Amino acid sequence: MSRNMNNQKTRSIANEIVQSLNEFSQALKSDTVRTQMTCREIKVKITTKRYTAKEVKALRHALGCSQSILAEFLGVSTKTVRTWEQGTNAPNSIACRFMDEIRDDIAYWKERISRVFLGNETIG
Repeated sequence: MSRNMNNQKTRSIANEIVQSLNEFSQALKSDTVRTQMTCREIKVKITTKRYTAKEVKALRHALGCSQSILAEFLGVSTKTVRTWEQGTNAPNSIACRFMDEIRDDIAYWKERISRVFLGNETIG
């Protein structure tokens, strides 16, 4: 394909994009989007608890598992769980969010960990 044809093709695609954006902009200004399209706004307010060393250890004990099993389950190293429990480091927000979920239904997660680590399933 010649360079001239490539340039024309590129300009053509660019023109289509600009035209589509202009049409969308006009639809937003005229409120067409709300009348012709389904628009949903969902606001979720989730506050994540920050876990102290004692709380991490208490959660692990409630699950009845070792540091290494909790670490594997949370996707972190055993050293990381150890530092959380010693208070050297604090769990990051993702780990805290997961621990919130575990804490909300300890029986489910205790059974889940038991199944995964005691033979019915394997960890990747």
